[in-house]
Amino acid sequence: MSDDPAPSRDPAPRRAAGAEGVLPADLLERPAEEGARRLVRARALRLGDLARDATRGSVPPEAAGREVEELRALLRLLRPHLRGAVPAADRRALGRLGERLGTGPEGVAPATRPGHAARRELAALRRLGRRLGRRLSRLHIHRHLDDPDPPAFGDALAAALERLADELGELAEEAPPHARRLPELLRELSGVGAALAARVAGAAALSEEARAALRGLGTAAAVAAPLSPEGGRPFGTDPRVLTALAARARAVGGSLRPPAPPREVERKFLCRALPELPPEAEVFEVEQGWLPGDTFRERLRRVRGPGGEHFVRTLKLGTGAVRVEFEEEIDARLFAALWPLTEAARVRKRRYRIPAGARVVEVDEFLDRQLVLAEVELSRPDEPVELPAWLARVVVREVTDEAGFTNLELARPARRGSG
Repeated sequence: MSDDPAPSRDPAPRRAAGAEGVLPADLLERPAEEGARRLVRARALRLGDLARDATRGSVPPEAAGREVEELRALLRLLRPHLRGAVPAADRRALGRLGERLGTGPEGVAPATRPGHAARRELAALRRLGRRLGRRLSRLHIHRHLDDPDPPAFGDALAAALERLADELGELAEEAPPHARRLPELLRELSGVGAALAARVAGAAALSEEARAALRGLGTAAAVAAPLSPEGGRPFGTDPRVLTALAARARAVGGSLRPPAPPREVERKFLCRALPELPPEAEVFEVEQGWLPGDTFRERLRRVRGPGGEHFVRTLKLGTGAVRVEFEEEIDARLFAALWPLTEAARVRKRRYRIPAGARVVEVDEFLDRQLVLAEVELSRPDEPVELPAWLARVVVREVTDEAGFTNLELARPARRGSG
């Protein structure tokens, strides 16, 4: 009975030459389902290429066997995010073909072309790798608009590695460690580490520390993996080694998480007048203008204060108390070139910045209308706010969620000069 399942009826997708298996630089930031498919597809295509090369005798069949083990480890790790994209028949075929080819020692040089039986297995493996590549080349995601955003692939990978690390830590506390699960877990960590190092480290924008951690995870797990009793060595590994390996797996997981975008958390209040400010208040003269746009609006700002004159460009996403904010300082020449484009949407204000315990309060006195607003910066959205007495006396109400009191809305021509 053949180990090669029935051919897929999925038509081969049209691809640009050389595009097969190429992973995007922002792989870790893509949705988890997309990232899982892309990574497994890249490994499946590589498996097909290795099987072809082994058939020709340029690499040993064991190299394809090792690739099978790494691919199977990835399939187990990412199974929740693949959502049945790899049929059970294909997973079983991978297991059987991998067992027959074996993994062999690392670095084995090919001596001769494989025999007839090995060539038959390699041909089946090549077809299987190419078929998996076709199956995983498309992704249709259906989401309800009210559903939360899907996790990023980096977060999904990190969570999966942390689960493996937790299980490894639990096994390290057993005396002796569980004889059956421990070698399976270590082989899985070894395969995952090797697969991630081979593909993710080369595609994603990772720090050098993250790349080194990825490269080391597979090697460390492989070294720690106990052999079977038949291999001449009893099950069991020093718990200190297992604990250290679990810590390394967690560290690798943390390095794969995409950095969270900078967030601005603040509450805004309407004031009836400018409050009596404490003597420690710092004063800044602020001009803000917004460049034209439909999907989003970029803000330019000139600030004159105790530290001199500064020019800043900002992009904010979201509304209400929590918003994502990207900001960078620019030079006077770029500001002068862009500022005329903001003529239709500008505000002028005097900002008073006052420390209030662990927080900072900013009071904006608008110079182009009669309006005073106060903002309180917070570390988290659910942090309770108790206004200082000097500010509470003049507050009319909170306007954090009122769109009419955003700076961009106030800058619109119909609002400028009104008060």
